[in-house]
Amino acid sequence: MSHHCIANTKITTRDDFSYVCESTLFVPAGEEIVTNYHHYHYQMYGTSYRRNDLKSTWSFDCLCKRCSDPTEKGTNISAVNCEGCKFGYLLPIEPLNYSSEWICGHCSEKIPGKDVDEKIKKFEVEIDDISSKDAPAYEKLLRRMRYHLHENHYWILDVKRRLIDIYGHKEGYLLHNMTMVCSTCLLYTSDAADE
Repeated sequence: MSHHCIANTKITTRDDFSYVCESTLFVPAGEEIVTNYHHYHYQMYGTSYRRNDLKSTWSFDCLCKRCSDPTEKGTNISAVNCEGCKFGYLLPIEPLNYSSEWICGHCSEKIPGKDVDEKIKKFEVEIDDISSKDAPAYEKLLRRMRYHLHENHYWILDVKRRLIDIYGHKEGYLLHNMTMVCSTCLLYTSDAADE
């Protein structure tokens, strides 16, 4: 079965290690039945991240509709803030080209893809360096990331997901002990995860 970053099936492994493939939506006659080779959380990552992982794990370049679309079906999940105009967002000109230039949709400023990759990699390293129980560090990083990344960027969503794992579940962040501000943060973060 072929891979697609927007699959129309899901595959479940049973206790006896057999597989069950189920449709996740109506598949019209003649349409290809596809699955996503990634673990489910990879679906939250941007094109470059997913394509690099598929290349190293499965030895192919994904050319699906999502990977071909710079906005990733309008989500802007890979978009970074333009430092030139401070208003628009940069997206890859050729999303299927690993070394594509990125262009601002507002001022048309172009920057090399390697500059975007370096910025994104720094945030990935920072996220990985934070203890999984350190909500203040995640909150501080999230505030900083918002000056550099689109609000839907996959690393922002990843940090929010990590905060959801803390809020209401870890000592010091149990719901009955949280202040109104923290409770509001929890609601905001939970809403973002539902989107």
